[in-house]
Amino acid sequence: MQKTRLYITKCEGHKRLLHVALVCLFFCACSPRTFTVSKKRFTYCKNDRYYIDTEKLNKKRARSATIRICSDDSFYIAKDEALRPKSGWRIRGQGQTLLIKEASVTAPAISIENAWNTRIEALNISTEGVVERTALGLITINNPALDIGIVELYDVSLSGHYKGLWVNQGRMITVENCEFNGNGQGMEINAFNTSIRVINSRFIGNNVNGIFVYLIETENSDTESSGELNVIIENNQILKNENNGIRIKDSLKLAYNGNLKIIGNRIDSNFYYGIECELPARIENNCLKENGLAPDKMEGYAGLYVHSVTRTDSLHVTGNTIIDQAPIKGINSVYLMNLNIVAAPVLLKDNTLIFTEKYTKTYPTQTYGVYVQDVKHIKSREEVLDHNTFEGEFTDTLIYKK
Repeated sequence: MQKTRLYITKCEGHKRLLHVALVCLFFCACSPRTFTVSKKRFTYCKNDRYYIDTEKLNKKRARSATIRICSDDSFYIAKDEALRPKSGWRIRGQGQTLLIKEASVTAPAISIENAWNTRIEALNISTEGVVERTALGLITINNPALDIGIVELYDVSLSGHYKGLWVNQGRMITVENCEFNGNGQGMEINAFNTSIRVINSRFIGNNVNGIFVYLIETENSDTESSGELNVIIENNQILKNENNGIRIKDSLKLAYNGNLKIIGNRIDSNFYYGIECELPARIENNCLKENGLAPDKMEGYAGLYVHSVTRTDSLHVTGNTIIDQAPIKGINSVYLMNLNIVAAPVLLKDNTLIFTEKYTKTYPTQTYGVYVQDVKHIKSREEVLDHNTFEGEFTDTLIYKK
């Protein structure tokens, strides 16, 4: 009898040990892991360069992990390779760690695809060599499934690529305190079924647009239903880009539920329009100054240009300040604001349009405040003149054509 009791006690002890081992294994599998990239780990040396071993990192299966990239030197990502973080992963540098992506049209530096709860931070990523026109960016986000979301970019610098960031589709994306310079498009967003907030970031000296937002059908679009758009561009500096500061283009035939906001941005010294927009939007409290630097038009580019808006959601243009558009010689006339062919109901009020004394003395051109043509819901000149402020010397404050 004593032997039987001893046997039972030993079995229970083994079961308890097994239970503890399984619990420890479960927590180890679920606990966040850190993979540190340095010259000694997750890299290989080739031609005196240290390349990140993307294949080895991409094969890791941790549910939650951080790829921590040391700042002791620059690291390269090979031409046809990319880091592909999984759901729950972070890629984190240290004090703006420098990553150099070899020029490629087939692979970005970082590809986020069907991955949620992903964060990229404190990285400086640039391209080595010339990247021709491509659909990819240095960072590419492609999360077409509507229930996949939460992607964050924080304190990331992207430069030298055809697109700094390309968002094909995705939900709950945040871009904050990032910099985009010397790219083609600073950022390109396919806004069909995309939710993104771009805040407190800098778009400087890109060769096309600072920010390009477009509605276009993709391979994931359902052509028999409507889609959604949720884009907020707020408190950014958008300067010295060689086309537009912000370009909003509508190439989608489908209906959609829209929420497009351009709020509180500084938009300065871009070569074409400060903002060019083809969609109903809330364009509020922006400061647009000395855009329209391109000398290839007899009529200077407007600071704010809204045109070809066929959708009937409301357009709000309120509280903006537009100053000294097209400060170049050789043009005949310039408009600070241009609204042309707009079917949407328009709220146009509390804007301040300014030509400074320095501008009018330096550039002998015809200066106009607002141009309005074929705007369905503006019924009279007084709707514009009574609710907006004009400061400085104007040839005419308003050109109004039904």
